[in-house]
Amino acid sequence: MYRDCRKTAGISLLTAEANFKITRDRIVRIEYGEEEAQPNKVVLMDDLYRANSKLMMWHCGNGCSVGRCLGYQYAELDPVIAGVKLLYSAENVIKKRHYLLQILDDGKITPNEVPILSDLCIDYKTLRLATLSLEMENKKHRANGAN
Repeated sequence: MYRDCRKTAGISLLTAEANFKITRDRIVRIEYGEEEAQPNKVVLMDDLYRANSKLMMWHCGNGCSVGRCLGYQYAELDPVIAGVKLLYSAENVIKKRHYLLQILDDGKITPNEVPILSDLCIDYKTLRLATLSLEMENKKHRANGAN
């Protein structure tokens, strides 16, 4: 992702090196996933590469060891696919809300409730990812001057 964003922006390794104050070798290691990028460098990359937060979002879900550990994920989806996933997941959440209320009723999660909760979490995760993808699409259009 780092390399793709740099190439798309037409930025050379030499220009990146000068802007980020890190060696070209280190930039290449980051681009090929051999080294984790520091968050402050990711912010600089996103800005220089005009990635409209896409690189930062990708980093948090894929390039950051903490984000991966917490299960963060970012995948750029086609807006139509994201919209369909959003609607489908929202409908599932509404249909299954009584299960969540039952689980939360006594304040304890029993072993019998774990599979139901896992299923609910899949819908919530899909909902979150689709929403994030649509938010990124909206931000991209706003940055390009669309209203």
